[in-house]
Amino acid sequence: MTDKKDVNYKSLFIGDKSENGDTYLNELTHLIHEHFGWRKNYLPGDLPAITDDDKLKEDYVASQENK
Repeated sequence: MTDKKDVNYKSLFIGDKSENGDTYLNELTHLIHEHFGWRKNYLPGDLPAITDDDKLKEDYVASQENK
């Protein structure tokens, strides 16, 4: 953005009827993927806090299904 007069402020909001919803969804998806990548590479020597065995436990699966 170079000049405030060049900004169409309608493009910066989701919109009352979610007119810009696709744009927001794409941006949020991109941000989440970037964050996942950062988390995967953060302190690479550390062991995972959630193991594959954890993911198989009945209460873990039930909690995931009841989001």
